[in-house]
Amino acid sequence: MSVWRVAAGLAMAAAAAVALSWLSNLPIAANGTDQALLRLAWRARPERIEHCVEQSAETLAALPPHMRQATVCEGINASYRLQVRRNGALVLDEVVQPGGLRRDRPLYVFREIATPAGEAVVRVSFLRVEAVAPGSDSEEARGLLREAVPASLDWEARLPFGPRQVHVVSYDPERRRLFEVQRD
Repeated sequence: MSVWRVAAGLAMAAAAAVALSWLSNLPIAANGTDQALLRLAWRARPERIEHCVEQSAETLAALPPHMRQATVCEGINASYRLQVRRNGALVLDEVVQPGGLRRDRPLYVFREIATPAGEAVVRVSFLRVEAVAPGSDSEEARGLLREAVPASLDWEARLPFGPRQVHVVSYDPERRRLFEVQRD
């Protein structure tokens, strides 16, 4: 290999490093507007809604011994309607379903809602879509886990939205309620 080729390679590498260093210091505007953001971010276990049927003695007798179950339950994980209102006006209305092909995974909420700067009353509602079968009103009757999202969550607050400011609303599974994440 000639000395000229080595010198040319080193010069090109040095020029590329200088160009990369110069380009990495260019300012980039992340948010070109003065709008603020309301960010909804949480992961939660949905309610499990089950419908159980007691098997008759004839049905149980017709089954092999290893397949006999006195009670057969079918169920789904609940989906929820997410609604966000700003000063009474609906700005987001959608259904959030649990993950997974069989809807057997946790549900994830991550939405960013651009909002103009200024003070506003924000209301976030998270309501179960599916109805519960009559006669199974209690959590124990439905076999729900304690960490499951309740059938109805509401959060409301008057928030001062400054330009490019972000307010984050999340879910606390221990208290089973929505809350605003504070910066401290």
